[in-house]
Amino acid sequence: MAQNGLAKGVALPLQSYMLGYPSRVAVQKAQLRVQRECMARLGFDYNPPAPGLHPPPNFDGANMARRYGITVREEAEKTGYHLAADSGPAPLFEPSQAESVALRGQGGNGEKPADARVPEGGCLGEGARQVGELDETLVDQLNGESLERSRTDPAVTKVFADWSACMKTKGFTVTDPLTATEQLPSRGAREATAQEVLMAVADVACKSDTSLVRIWADTETRIQNEQIAQNQLALSEIRDKNDATLSRAAAR
Repeated sequence: MAQNGLAKGVALPLQSYMLGYPSRVAVQKAQLRVQRECMARLGFDYNPPAPGLHPPPNFDGANMARRYGITVREEAEKTGYHLAADSGPAPLFEPSQAESVALRGQGGNGEKPADARVPEGGCLGEGARQVGELDETLVDQLNGESLERSRTDPAVTKVFADWSACMKTKGFTVTDPLTATEQLPSRGAREATAQEVLMAVADVACKSDTSLVRIWADTETRIQNEQIAQNQLALSEIRDKNDATLSRAAAR
């Protein structure tokens, strides 16, 4: 559920099967505790960056704030289509070769570790066995499929046309909210240009004027309800397994 902008309060059915960022971090932290204990037994002081220090811009796989393109006017005014400067991936952690073998349970060419104490799959494998791993494969697949299917739904193509006509009155020739930035000269640049900001502000305004977010979300809600009905058993089983993993993580 987006916290601000046109998508504020909007939620899709599949989100009830998704895992939020805090849940993923909780499991990563529990796995890391197991990994550190394992590495210490093997003689390593294993200290990668703690999980959760670099949250992504999206809370879960639905990414409601940007699912239908930019939807927050304040963001558009400040950074155009660019994400806030403090969002982004965590820095890479590069273990030494010896640490890598202990972590993964094999060398770079698949050779077995010289230390017989290294568990199957290394200390990463031990963490996964003791805590468990979260599975979002099916819900991610359905989430992507629903977005693609919705883009060709008559109600959505109609509102795309309305949005495009609105953008035209503001001086911008674009046809699809998700590909609106492809022709911007500032695409890929570190900062937004004044022209990008103008276009992003117009984009949000036209989404508001045409009720694009509501119409698109209503269409996706229908599609996702169909998907859930077709995959109910598998989705429920995966959620139960994820809940069990989260319980084990909380207990460590």
